[in-house]
Amino acid sequence: MRIIATNQGFECDTIDECFGRMRNEFALDGAELSLYQEWQRPHLRREDIDQVLPAKAKYGFFLAGHIWEDFGRLEVEESAARILAWLDVCRKTGIESMIAHGGTSASRREGLEKLRQILARVLPEFEEAGVVLNLENVPDYDDGNGRRCLLVRAWEFLEVFPRFDSPFLRFCLDTGHANMEGGAESLVKELAPWLNHIHLHDNDGKVDQHLGYRQGTFDWDGLFALLREVGFDGTFSGEFAPESDPGALRRCVADIRRLWP
Repeated sequence: MRIIATNQGFECDTIDECFGRMRNEFALDGAELSLYQEWQRPHLRREDIDQVLPAKAKYGFFLAGHIWEDFGRLEVEESAARILAWLDVCRKTGIESMIAHGGTSASRREGLEKLRQILARVLPEFEEAGVVLNLENVPDYDDGNGRRCLLVRAWEFLEVFPRFDSPFLRFCLDTGHANMEGGAESLVKELAPWLNHIHLHDNDGKVDQHLGYRQGTFDWDGLFALLREVGFDGTFSGEFAPESDPGALRRCVADIRRLWP
C-alpha cells in the first residue's frame, strides 16, 4: 500500500520542489502527474519531463499519471495512437501507472465496444512497458449533445475487464465520483479483483467539488472498512483541490497509515 497525491494540488516551480513538498510536508510515497495536451500548469509541462526521472530517484517515489482526453469521441485508431503517445511520456518519466476515463458515447453499448477495441490495440504496449492502465469511474454526465459518460457503474466495467486477461488493466475508484452516483460499495465489491488505485476527494453528493478529506458527505469509514474486507493493497491518491485545507490531507494520510500499518 502506498499514498500519493496529484501534483495539481501543489503550486511549485520545479518537479524537485513539488516532490520535496510531498515528501517533507505530507510524508507521501509518490506523485500522480496530471498529463494534459496543453502542457501547462497545473499539469505537467514539456520542460518538466527531463526533471521527473532524477526527482523520482532522489525521493524514491512511485509515479502515476492521469490523462484527460475523451477517447470516445475519436475513432479507434486515433484513440489508440493518443493513448500510446501518453504511454511514451510514461516511459520517459518513469510513470508506472496511468489513469484514464472511458470517454463519452451516444450509445453506452456501442461506446463500451469501442473501448474494448481500443484496449485490444494498446494493452500489449502497456504490458511491454510495464505500465498499468487503470480505468476510472466517472459521474453520469450528459455533455448536452446526446453523449453520456462511460464507466459510471460496476456493470460497465464488467463488460470490459473480464475480456482481457492482463494484470496491466485495472480499476481506479474515484470516491468523489462514486459519491455523486450513490456510493462506492457496489464498485468495490464487484470490482475488487481489479481494484488498484483510489482517487481520494469529497463532495456534497451533487457536484464534483474535490473537497478535502471528510469535508463532504462521502462515507470514509464505510469505504475503509470495505477496503480492508476485500484486502485492498494498492495506491491511495489524494485528488483534493489546491485550495483545500492541507491539514485534511495530513489527517487522511494519518488515518490510512493507522489502518494499513
